[in-house]
Amino acid sequence: MAPAAHYLMGGVLTDTRGRTTVPGLLACGEVANTGIHGANRLASNSLLETIVFSQRAVAGTLDQETSAALPVPADTRPLDPHDTAPPDRVTLQTLLGDHAGIIRDGHGLRAARRRDRLLAHRQRPTRYAHRHGAPQHGDRRPPDPARRARPAREPRRPLPQRLSAARIALATAPQLPPLLLLNTLVSNSDPVPSEPAALDRITLRRLVQTALDEDGANQDLTTNALVPPNQLGRARIVAKQPGVICGLSFGQETYHVVEPRVQWMAAVIEGMEVAPGATIAHLAGPVHPMLRGERTALNFLQRLSGIATLTREAVARIAHTDAKILDTRKTSPGLRVAERYAVRVGGGLNHRFNLTAGLLVKDNHLAAWRARGGSLAAATRAAVAAAGPATAVEIEVTTLSEVEEALAAGAPALLLDNLDPSAMAQAVARAKQAGALTEASGNITLENVAAVAESGVDFISLGALTHSAPALDLSFQLDPDADQDVRPS
Repeated sequence: MAPAAHYLMGGVLTDTRGRTTVPGLLACGEVANTGIHGANRLASNSLLETIVFSQRAVAGTLDQETSAALPVPADTRPLDPHDTAPPDRVTLQTLLGDHAGIIRDGHGLRAARRRDRLLAHRQRPTRYAHRHGAPQHGDRRPPDPARRARPAREPRRPLPQRLSAARIALATAPQLPPLLLLNTLVSNSDPVPSEPAALDRITLRRLVQTALDEDGANQDLTTNALVPPNQLGRARIVAKQPGVICGLSFGQETYHVVEPRVQWMAAVIEGMEVAPGATIAHLAGPVHPMLRGERTALNFLQRLSGIATLTREAVARIAHTDAKILDTRKTSPGLRVAERYAVRVGGGLNHRFNLTAGLLVKDNHLAAWRARGGSLAAATRAAVAAAGPATAVEIEVTTLSEVEEALAAGAPALLLDNLDPSAMAQAVARAKQAGALTEASGNITLENVAAVAESGVDFISLGALTHSAPALDLSFQLDPDADQDVRPS
């Protein structure tokens, strides 16, 4: 068996006893084309064939039935050394694995096509001349008109049919092992996650353009001095530590803004957990814009993936309860929409987006209210009266007596700030009796979040999700083409 060898050869023709067209050569498993499952099939089928046909091949060898070769099919043409040279195996398999795997898109396939043409030009310099009948130096073969004949191209299917086929492929793909599905190192302990609603394109473009302008991506002095605009290459973004990937659309949009000719193909799905060494995305195209957009793309990916990773961990620690993890407004200036998106990718929920999205009466509001002689109950009633029918109202309380006072005044939700576990459990029980929601906040960490959730609260808000999440360590690995017509001075 040689897994993925059929990418290179399309399957070695055999019979059901493993015989090939080469005398004495037997083949079974992934490399064999028996006609039972086809030349390009899943590993499970090839392993099944290995068990069955290898036994037959051995039996045939003992019986001296496999010494004779199969007849060569009539429609098979020997390879022409002037027209076809064996490509580098690793290069070709990497090309197909990166761009033409189970999960693929038009950009990746076009990149693979261009790369394949480049390989063909390097390895077969006489191929195109022979195809058009022009003899090369030292080659006196007459043109072969038959070689110029090509079969008619199959008509392109209508777009709805192509989209339908793509949906079927994506719907069935998660059933495959992640290592086969994505051609990368991923955690196979969890199913492929469902992707949350993506950010709108206008917001995405605004955030990316602001970051590129801040970084001076259009005036990269170093790249301008050392990298010619025509140099091509490939690159990978690779995880250096385990985590949850978030921000793929930011990376793609970054290169769409910097240079649309740079092809971006994600190797994982948004929200997927990856292991160290996992390829996150592939890039191909001009090296110059790749380098100019590198830091912006990585900044978004590392920051958002870090938030998603921390959120996923917090959500996992309270999974045995009914509590939900919330974020807060403690976000980086200008990046709130992006960072709160990362919280959703990690499995958390968003609290009010800004000051216009609800009434949250906190300690400083109460301090100002009480300085004028008001009470907690009066502040609660005032907040409820000021809210519209669809506007949420939540009151912060720090003691059980304040819990009673706020509930008596009609508080629909309580923010339980820094209550000890015993008091929090009592407050939750009392709030449930009154039909009010509860949110725990204050000095909550990954170490104690499970105990807080076990008190029965509805929500747990963690400011650390966005203000203290460490960035996920990712690296940008460039593989520039070395055969460009560029010479150092």
